[in-house]
Amino acid sequence: MVSSRPVKRAVSMYALTLVVALVACVLLPLSCQSQNRKGPRVVQTDESAAVAATTRRDWREAADRWYSIHISEGGKRVEPAYETARALLELGDFESSGNLMDATLARFPDYAPLLTLKARLLIANNFRRAAEDYLVRSLKQRAGDRETLLLLGRLRVDLGLEGAAIEPLEEYARLSAGGTYESQALLARAYDGSGAREAAFLAWRRAFDLGTPVVADLLAAAGTSIDRDVREAHPEARELCRAWLMRAIDSDPNCTSAHFQLGVLSEDTGAYDAAIDHYRTAVATDPSCLVALTNLAILYSGRGDIARTQEMVDMALPLERDEARRKALLKLLEPREQPVQQP
Repeated sequence: MVSSRPVKRAVSMYALTLVVALVACVLLPLSCQSQNRKGPRVVQTDESAAVAATTRRDWREAADRWYSIHISEGGKRVEPAYETARALLELGDFESSGNLMDATLARFPDYAPLLTLKARLLIANNFRRAAEDYLVRSLKQRAGDRETLLLLGRLRVDLGLEGAAIEPLEEYARLSAGGTYESQALLARAYDGSGAREAAFLAWRRAFDLGTPVVADLLAAAGTSIDRDVREAHPEARELCRAWLMRAIDSDPNCTSAHFQLGVLSEDTGAYDAAIDHYRTAVATDPSCLVALTNLAILYSGRGDIARTQEMVDMALPLERDEARRKALLKLLEPREQPVQQP
């Protein structure tokens, strides 16, 4: 006779495993929810403890303490609500922060710090156009607030409103003894986007005096320094341009744009061998760099180097979509009586 005990034991073990799994399924979400809870809670506190939490940037504790003060006072003061919303925003709790902001702004519509905070929330949620209005409203109440001026300038540059970004960024620089690397870089982009290339060139110089430039800024600065009017007004611009591009290559040896711009700069000064080297490096780092391929084809054609001209034209034609430029490339392959002599 076969015993039923092993079967019962297996059933019992299965039941126990199922119970443990069910308990884990219940407790684990509760544990995660406790660790990642959203919204503030009411705690015993006083304002000095809330200020200390904010100073330490302990945003969870700050949110709880400021919210408790806000509740205990019945929302009579705007500051505890603002500090709670600020802490919640820092925690990434956009919903709770936004709800508190909206309720507080309904009672205190002209409180400048809260208007700026609302703009930060909108920017974080990619509602940048709406954020601009809140920043303008904030500055009407507190015209010299540097945080708001910089935020408005950065926002307008990002929105492609470079002309409108100049005023707040210039005011920020005036109030900040020349500004910071970021503010001068933004100002340079605002000037450049408005067509004020010389002002942009000078702003880039100020920016680089204030901090270590990133590659994208070095390339943008070099673009302004090769402008004809800039070079006429500032004879040092050409060498600064070269230095900025070399710094970009030091940071990123495969920076196609920097190699290409150095090629243009070398060609402009008659250093054709150097120009070819830079253009070829640009193509090596990015075989689809059509402008470098085109310039190489022109330079090789001018030297009468038919084989290399053919090579560059063959590489450029599949990339070139403009019919007139395609014809110009093909024309480089036509026989000439004499090659154009280059120094």
